[in-house]
Amino acid sequence: MKVFITFLSCLFLFSCEKERIVELKSQPPSWINHKGFKFESKIFFSNYTDGENLYFYGPGFFSILDKKKVVISYLMSFTTYPYGKKIPINSFVTVGLASDASIFLFQTLHMGRSGRSVELKDYLKDFNSLPKSNFFDTRKTMVINSRNQLLLPFKDGAYRDKLVLFDLDYSMPVQIIKFKLIDLPFSISDRGIYFVDSIGEDFIVSSSSSTYKIKSDGTYSKIYNQPTFQLFTYKNKIYCVGFYKSMIVSSDGGLTWSEFKGVPLEWRSGIMMEMGDSLVFNSRSRFFTVRIKETGDFSLRELKNDGIELEQVTTITEFNDSIYATTYSGVYYKSKKDFFTSQIKK
Repeated sequence: MKVFITFLSCLFLFSCEKERIVELKSQPPSWINHKGFKFESKIFFSNYTDGENLYFYGPGFFSILDKKKVVISYLMSFTTYPYGKKIPINSFVTVGLASDASIFLFQTLHMGRSGRSVELKDYLKDFNSLPKSNFFDTRKTMVINSRNQLLLPFKDGAYRDKLVLFDLDYSMPVQIIKFKLIDLPFSISDRGIYFVDSIGEDFIVSSSSSTYKIKSDGTYSKIYNQPTFQLFTYKNKIYCVGFYKSMIVSSDGGLTWSEFKGVPLEWRSGIMMEMGDSLVFNSRSRFFTVRIKETGDFSLRELKNDGIELEQVTTITEFNDSIYATTYSGVYYKSKKDFFTSQIKK
């Protein structure tokens, strides 16, 4: 009799355990796949928000998401060149790469009925091509600053790296008002431009050997004797992540810089983004909050990423009290409150 009772007890416990496991598996993931993006129009590499809308750009498609989560998509007349690169988007203009010799200029708010093609040889007599191999995958090929100036790297007739700074008029169609050539003093052994980004009115440009700050008037200064591959801001400071586990920091708007060592290699190629009082780092599908001390020391806290574990994240953006992540297979979102939930260690 005791054996029979023991058997029933074990069977009851096993049933409860099995039911509990099934219940855990039925819980929905915290990252939700947005069903408004389908087929080819669900892959994006660049985005921007003006607070009212969230704009996405992918291979041949441009989409707008409003606060009601309604999606409008446009089939673009330019290709993605090179595939996977980030392009400039702001409230006024979106710049597309049509080929290795031309760009498209669109009014962002009138994407479906505006736009003009610009052959770069019409402005740059020694133009050869846009750079291909020196840019890391998913990096920015060109950037816009807060004064709506476009900085574009290119190869000249001797296949040397140069830059051109375009001043744009955002009428319909978008016009180029004026431009200025910028020829940085690269050494013979330099392998060209690796990285471009903007911070306020200024630009940050890195070659394979040095990092420069370029002002809105086209003047420049060297700020670091090493290459950098990542630019972000955090608590009113500017950070540039270097190649050799290093990082330079400026607390006066880029006038002076200090160097720190011991930075993880992953910081060079991941996404760093300031969200309120937090600094978020993304590498592939994993998310972390980062605390950087005055000494340059740092600590990481991994965040929950269920529902997006196997994806390659290309952008992250805060919009309408949610966090949006674009990937190679779709657009995902979760509430900002849930985004900062810690990952449970297994």
